[in-house]
Amino acid sequence: GHGKFETLAAFGIVIFLAIACVEIVQGSIGRIIHPVKLPLFKGEIVWLLIFTLIINIIVWLYERNKGRILKSDLLLADSSHTASDVLITLSVLGSQIFIAKKMYWIDQIVAIIISLFIAKAGYEILSRTVPILVDAAWLNPKDIKKSVLSVADVVDCYDIYSRKGPYSAFIECKVKVKPKDLYTA
Repeated sequence: GHGKFETLAAFGIVIFLAIACVEIVQGSIGRIIHPVKLPLFKGEIVWLLIFTLIINIIVWLYERNKGRILKSDLLLADSSHTASDVLITLSVLGSQIFIAKKMYWIDQIVAIIISLFIAKAGYEILSRTVPILVDAAWLNPKDIKKSVLSVADVVDCYDIYSRKGPYSAFIECKVKVKPKDLYTA
């Protein structure tokens, strides 16, 4: 169970991504129903967003690569969260072009599309973490039995369970062997 803390934390990030998706979609639909005139940002705010974007891209790439190398669900999940920040910052910067052309409705459409990307990232994290958290079967019991029965003097193999954690895998089974005396090798 202790090896699952990181996976549980990655699952927690999904909750934050889900909240972000709901907030983005709610806000976008609200602004579609009740349009508002959006202001153009001042130059220093645009530069601050560009600086933030560059930092987030560096953090996203670093976390993603380290997460893959270390097989860390938490780093991979956080890199997905940082990638959503990158997408949001890009959409905010991109929306400035459409706001300048008085095409305010495009901002909401882009925001909804971004929320779909965030939801996809959340789903990918869930598909990696939930099987670990619920101890889903890792291997087909028939394949395990076939492998165990290939060992000399093994007669039967039953009550087979397997599961995989973030850093280890387990196979549990009962094995029946041909009886021998204690001195025979």
